[in-house]
Amino acid sequence: KRYEDLPADLETIREAGQRASAIVNRFLGVTRRADVPLEPCRIDVLVNQALDLLSAQFTLDQIAVRTRVDADLPLLAANAQDLTHVFMNLFANAREAMADAHGKGTLSVSVTHVPAGSGSWVEVRVTDDGPGIAPEHLARIFDLFYTTKPLGLSTGLGLSICHRIVTELGGELVCDSVPGQGATFVVRLPVPVKNEASGGN
Repeated sequence: KRYEDLPADLETIREAGQRASAIVNRFLGVTRRADVPLEPCRIDVLVNQALDLLSAQFTLDQIAVRTRVDADLPLLAANAQDLTHVFMNLFANAREAMADAHGKGTLSVSVTHVPAGSGSWVEVRVTDDGPGIAPEHLARIFDLFYTTKPLGLSTGLGLSICHRIVTELGGELVCDSVPGQGATFVVRLPVPVKNEASGGN
């Protein structure tokens, strides 16, 4: 029966590859940002979808996933495909760091609504208990084509594209890390003014 599902699985992989290729091309200047439609998005739903897509790999690598999500999160104006790409990249990087360092680990993900002056943010925190990032690398991790991996194992595009996606939505993507104590990536996205008083309704 597993072989009966193979065509559908291959189609899913093909579609995911095409989406990733489209995102890479867009952020290398092939497509204008204005061509990307924004829509009301529930960030908690996108985070859970990304976690689900990687769940088999988490199990294989003995990665425990802990989540904490605020109730009644407000809708954000974003592109769901782009944000799913951001979350999958952050989760996959954390998984790889933990698996390579000690063959297991804990990924902690929180989604919270944070007041900020006259507005507010939805904040997604992604924390791993991997090896952490050395200061000389931490300062450059969002640079285009920057990678610490051997030639052929990384394009150096992943975090740079994630950073651009988030900042073009008016948000922030930052990282805090101490070598030997893991890393925390924080995505902050602004809540549209019209959604401030309505929650997710």
